[in-house]
Amino acid sequence: MFIRDSAMTDTKIRNVIETFRRIVSADGGALDLLETDGSVVSVRYVPGHNEQCESCVLTATDLQLLLEEAIQRQAPEIRTVRVVSG
Repeated sequence: MFIRDSAMTDTKIRNVIETFRRIVSADGGALDLLETDGSVVSVRYVPGHNEQCESCVLTATDLQLLLEEAIQRQAPEIRTVRVVSG
């Protein structure tokens, strides 16, 4: 069982989100943290567009898996990342 230090966990989550925001914004995408509710993090994702490499743009599923792994490394008490299309 993990004891959650809210401020520290929120900072870690925000740092991971910011890293991914820079990645998706390179193709004109957007990523925003919506909320953290217990062990669930919700984000809004608007995929960008890359004319030279269509498959280079992350799908919502790929983003969810990558975010979940990265966030859980920093904040193991987070169990699920929910990606909302926006």
